[in-house]
Amino acid sequence: MLLKLRGMCAVLLAALAFAGCSDDDAASSLATNFDELEFSYEESDQQLLIRSTVPWTLDCTYLTGDGWLAFDKTSGPGDEGIVSQRVTIKALHNTGVERTAELHITGAGFDRKVTVVQEDGQVRIDGVELEGDMAKDEPVEKTYIAVNYSRAVGGEKLTVTPTLSGEGSDGLSVAAGEVTLDAGSGVARMAVTGTPTTFGEVLFKVAVELGDKSFGPYEVKSETANRMAAPTGLYVFRADSHEIIMEWDNDHSTVRTRKWAWQLLDSDADDAGVVREFTYEVNSNDDKNPKYVYNRFIIGALDPGTTYYFRVKRCPSEGVADDAGKIDSKWTELCPVTTKAEPEVPADAVLFQDFRYLAYGGNNVYTAFAGGVNDNPTGKALDQIFVPYEKYCNANSAAANLWTTHSAAYRSAVGLDGWVGGNNAAGHTGNNSVYGATGMLKLGTGSAVGWIQTPALEKLTGATDITVSFDACCWWEDPSSSAKSDNPEIKVIVVGPGTIDGQKEAKVQISEKREMKPCTVNVAGATAETHIEFSAVFAKENGLTNRWFLDNVLKVIRAGVSESGAMVREGCGPQKPRLSLFW
Repeated sequence: MLLKLRGMCAVLLAALAFAGCSDDDAASSLATNFDELEFSYEESDQQLLIRSTVPWTLDCTYLTGDGWLAFDKTSGPGDEGIVSQRVTIKALHNTGVERTAELHITGAGFDRKVTVVQEDGQVRIDGVELEGDMAKDEPVEKTYIAVNYSRAVGGEKLTVTPTLSGEGSDGLSVAAGEVTLDAGSGVARMAVTGTPTTFGEVLFKVAVELGDKSFGPYEVKSETANRMAAPTGLYVFRADSHEIIMEWDNDHSTVRTRKWAWQLLDSDADDAGVVREFTYEVNSNDDKNPKYVYNRFIIGALDPGTTYYFRVKRCPSEGVADDAGKIDSKWTELCPVTTKAEPEVPADAVLFQDFRYLAYGGNNVYTAFAGGVNDNPTGKALDQIFVPYEKYCNANSAAANLWTTHSAAYRSAVGLDGWVGGNNAAGHTGNNSVYGATGMLKLGTGSAVGWIQTPALEKLTGATDITVSFDACCWWEDPSSSAKSDNPEIKVIVVGPGTIDGQKEAKVQISEKREMKPCTVNVAGATAETHIEFSAVFAKENGLTNRWFLDNVLKVIRAGVSESGAMVREGCGPQKPRLSLFW
């Protein structure tokens, strides 16, 4: 509702008049808080305040319309002019033109007039558009002339009469029809049918009638286009407890610019909800992304033990001659994918971290594109950080540095409370490089060491021998002419009480292949004050860098240790990880 300024002025003037009157004058006062009320077209009510020292009566004069106002009272007693009396005024739903009325509040020779206006409530046509598309030599499906309407009571009959013309209209038709409107706002749809036989513009002229009232004609222009070929070879490349990797068009022989749109749905029903969706383009103007020939996308932050449905379509890329004049392909058939169950963590585990909430960053291990978050999400609500994607990352583009770019609040949100990886931390100098790579950590750059330290092992009581397990893999420069991995070796360091074979640190061989493999290190004499640090051996030596990936950090109390505390360090093995997930 709209309240006029002059109504507010009336209140002030009335108040001033009351304040300035003598007792005798006040005995003959009558005022209202508004001199005009405006109602929307829908049924609603407002309150009118009457301040009177004399008995009063309310009468209504309808200037247009009749009987569309109702009142909870139409008279009242006088008082000392201090207490306001409330009158509730209800306006009924208006289905016609704007209407007005005058209220007269009278008493002891006074006549206060209040004008009431209710806005036009006739059904409105809010525009006509084409939903869907039309491709040459392809039967039209799910394409409609859509008439958007509002302010319907419900049950009205809308007649839509489209006509077709244009060089691209051959083979197409759309029949006139009558649609019963739902209450409020909605869309009346008339199906376009047939199979277009030529390329070119299609012009729809649409006349709309509601009772004796006509709208339009409206013009909607489209064209019969050449549809892109749909993606092929869609399959599940990898599925874990909290993420999936999907791949399609798996001919990897061609380096090319291309554009895709995909959706992850919560069911295979027609009304399925969209869990995640994204459109991205791989092109030569964006970090030479076409060299990453695999059409793989990794999607994180999913629920374990849940079945999702994935589909993808090809979209035309600007600047690609073969895509000119084409429209999006059709969606592929839905591909079901089920995430693995929540991993079982041993009861004697003193720490477990699978980095499941790192939902951004390209994944180099599996050469998968991924969604990207704003480089600095500080100040954004967490639901704005995690969805939707704001950009995408290629396979070799990790998300922003978790300590130099992201905030402490963000690190807490992704489950890294108590972890240390910042620059110039105790015992460290220079820059540290720790990044998210969707479901795992990427550590190091071509010129900086990457390291990270766990929280203190607070569940331990007294000196305890433990097994530290983790999954790791070295970085790959791929695709490139030299396609090679980084240094396949890292360090595990005991910070605080405890040793590894009597030393504070040990080197561990990690996987040189494109796969995460498990590693274990035995630590003697760990306590609640012990931290475990994982670090590159160097930043760069003899032209070789030491970038790597870390996942599934698990520390389990080890039973049956010898009295001497002598421990045997184990290296990486070819077997599958004890925990079947990588985030």
